[in-house]
Amino acid sequence: MMRKIVLVLLAGLLAGFAAAQEDGLALYLPFETDTGATVQDASGNGHHGTAANCAWTSAGRFAGGAMSFNGANSSIVFPTVPDFPSWDAYSVSVWVKHDGGGYLGNYQYGHKIIDKSSLNHDLSIVLNPLGYPHLGIPPGYIGVGVNENGASCSFYDGYNYMDNVWHHVVFLRNGSVGQLWIDGVLKDSKNNMVSVHSASAFCVGNSFSADPYQCISWSGLLDEVRIYNRPLSPEEIGQLHTGGPLPPEPPPSVPTVSSVTAAQRPGTTLVDISYDLAGDANDALTVSVSLTAGGAELPAVTLTGDIGADITPGIGKCITWDAGADWPGNFADDVVAAVTVSGTADAPAAEYLVFDLSGGTGAASYPATTLNAEPDGGWVDEHKTTKLVLRKIPAGTFSMGSLSDELGRNSDENPHEVTLTQDFYLGVFEVTQKQWELVMGTTPAYLKGDTRPVETISYGAIRGATLGAQ
Repeated sequence: MMRKIVLVLLAGLLAGFAAAQEDGLALYLPFETDTGATVQDASGNGHHGTAANCAWTSAGRFAGGAMSFNGANSSIVFPTVPDFPSWDAYSVSVWVKHDGGGYLGNYQYGHKIIDKSSLNHDLSIVLNPLGYPHLGIPPGYIGVGVNENGASCSFYDGYNYMDNVWHHVVFLRNGSVGQLWIDGVLKDSKNNMVSVHSASAFCVGNSFSADPYQCISWSGLLDEVRIYNRPLSPEEIGQLHTGGPLPPEPPPSVPTVSSVTAAQRPGTTLVDISYDLAGDANDALTVSVSLTAGGAELPAVTLTGDIGADITPGIGKCITWDAGADWPGNFADDVVAAVTVSGTADAPAAEYLVFDLSGGTGAASYPATTLNAEPDGGWVDEHKTTKLVLRKIPAGTFSMGSLSDELGRNSDENPHEVTLTQDFYLGVFEVTQKQWELVMGTTPAYLKGDTRPVETISYGAIRGATLGAQ
């Protein structure tokens, strides 16, 4: 029988590091001092630029200066800035102050704030001095145009920013989602972002596109231009808007074990090993125990309780070892129990879930596989019949509703911000007749066809016994 147990605590650590301030900064133009025609990239990446017909001024948004553009032929070109509009994730942050001047004629896409455009391959942030009054969009609005060979999306805020006042503009991409933030507030969000592959140099305050309507100079001041290789969080955008540097990213949470105790149950050979486990609330960690005596490993097979995979953090965790079953007729006074916890950061959720419905109505469940991109050759009939494809909709904030002059709108459809706190998955295609038949066992559609949408079904038929449940 065991008379004494000596405990040694060993905690496995997750690899991690504390991210440096401004993590992912690809370009930074603070315009701190007058450096003449050479504009220094302060990110450390060496993407220096050349200014033409610009003037440095000490009247920057914060301490230091800004760059003044004449509204006619000013520009700063950066030939070595990477083709960031082709990235799946990026952010652009810039402070703007428009003086009300510049070219005010027709046939223009607006006064350029930043631009990486070649013909039919465009990403630009602009202030349009003309607006679209027939659409209710006033002169002086700030917008973003994204176009790749006709696949395009646009973002705008319907306010006149030709007011000679500093404004903070952020445009970011996170996968299929694009967002326009102005003065720390989300102004527009879309879910149809496209990658732009432009051979043109990155330009501040103008454009080097072959399209003359693109090449319209900024009129006023620009300051604190930043490009990141990741989407900024709302908190980070707020930090940049208030003028402070971004805070360092916290290191990944390290799971640890503490408060380990052990006690043998009186009159039995059962040993209870208790411990506290710290970590992120959503962590699913792996806990193990090894037992040795005199340096030799002991058999430890009959272990129950909070051991193995998928152990969540908490206090008062307990593992029970049946020493009598694993090590009968033995005892020692130098037994060592080593408790180890390990884990890894959660992997990002897959872009697509694909369910196999081929088991039909008799299947107990429908197995799912994951994809991070469309398959080669795209989606085929199989994905609309015996398979069901869902796509991840990421958490975030977007604007829902319609403009007041939109044809056919209802009075309760005013634009308003909506925040999704968690990712969710949505069907890529409408549910087809074959998919409905495989799962429900019926064919209610009138216009027959396996890949056609199933119609003539009611909300009650879809919800079934869960109708009315939350």
